[in-house]
Amino acid sequence: MQRKPEIVVEFGTAFGTSGMYWLSGLEAAGSGRLLTFEPNHDWAMVARDNLSAIGSRFELTEGAFEDNVHAVVGDAPCIDIGFIDAIHTSAFVLPQFELVLQRLRPGGLVLFDDIDFTEDMAECWRRLAHDPRVLAAVAVAGHVGIVEMKKTA
Repeated sequence: MQRKPEIVVEFGTAFGTSGMYWLSGLEAAGSGRLLTFEPNHDWAMVARDNLSAIGSRFELTEGAFEDNVHAVVGDAPCIDIGFIDAIHTSAFVLPQFELVLQRLRPGGLVLFDDIDFTEDMAECWRRLAHDPRVLAAVAVAGHVGIVEMKKTA
């Protein structure tokens, strides 16, 4: 089965490198939108230029996901794929995961970068991978974690 996401949400954008990959896929599919969040103004400016070189199916918000999710995404389930790549600590990742889940479509995917960053992140990944709401979990090269959520809670 091939996924064609309508909404991909990414946070931390940094310089837009990961976002360029997401955006390239959306542009190739001819549909979907990347919503990306970066609180650092200078990094956001670089990311905007980099993303614009790939396509136009994106909205970059200068600010933290947590502070802007309601205004940008709303509260209804609309996210198909969430990519959590901001502050790599369980204190940030676990609440961000919950914010994404509140807006994730049934059966959606959530990816986590740097699950091997620290022992705290490794433990955070183990907790996420065994969450009862998760249908399947895989670690790619021990660095990126991917969870597919169950279609019903």
